[in-house]
Amino acid sequence: LIAGAALLGTPVDDDADAFLAGVFHVDVNHALMKRLGGYYGAVSLILLVATRREPIISMLAFVLTWRRLAHVLYWALAIVGGVYASTSIVLPRIERRKLFHALVILLFAPSHDDALLGVAFGGAAFLMLAVEEARARRLLSLDDFYGRFLDQRDSSIALTHLYLLLGCALPHGLNLVLKHDGADCLVLKLGGVAVLGAGDALACVVGRRFGTKRWPGSQKTYVGSAAFVGGTFAFFLFYRPIYLSRGQLVLDSVIIAILEATVASVDNLVLPLYFSALALCAVAVDRSQQFPLVELLH
Repeated sequence: LIAGAALLGTPVDDDADAFLAGVFHVDVNHALMKRLGGYYGAVSLILLVATRREPIISMLAFVLTWRRLAHVLYWALAIVGGVYASTSIVLPRIERRKLFHALVILLFAPSHDDALLGVAFGGAAFLMLAVEEARARRLLSLDDFYGRFLDQRDSSIALTHLYLLLGCALPHGLNLVLKHDGADCLVLKLGGVAVLGAGDALACVVGRRFGTKRWPGSQKTYVGSAAFVGGTFAFFLFYRPIYLSRGQLVLDSVIIAILEATVASVDNLVLPLYFSALALCAVAVDRSQQFPLVELLH
């Protein structure tokens, strides 16, 4: 309750000078520290009740192994390389944005540590929200950098990059639930990575450069949709999922490609969720594996 009160009692004005003056003035109750204390206190309270563990100490104990530190170092190098490439290569804005879609393949596809990947998704989402709040309050000057990537769907608060992260994270979280019941569905685990990193990125680049005929009432092209199907299917051919046949993969890819060509909402979030639903259906009708989720769904 104290943590929540501290969080709710912090200032919300958008004037950077007034906010900083309120934070650092000696006669004010250090609003920034109250905000940080509210964030950390609220999270700590939830985790203490749920797990009976202090979060920071538990997180350090979880990450501080040589294998996981090497994994985190690989992620850091991949992110730095991806950001450098996106800012140095001359491309149209929409294609520059798709470089981050390709980056999610390098980041998440090679990972075999599901627990570390789940923690990384949560930490990345927290950092994105924290940076976005600081940028919206004009405490960080990132407009020149963000301006290279934002499109008409972003306003003063940019959320499309967070949707990209959630589009990869939510299918992975569903797979963790499924794995707890005795099965590990690769198509579900990497569904967001395949749809957004391979399918959506290829659909954009190929459709813009080679597509001429468009879907009725849409700016998406038939050639781009074909590239979407090919990219998603090729991704899973490399990983060889056990629950879906090649025919099922093609059918699922075609369904999601049609949805991608016609959807008017945030496709970074919508497409992985629909693909996850199709993957769950494939697992549910599989009769060779006996675990509670199949008995529940079929």
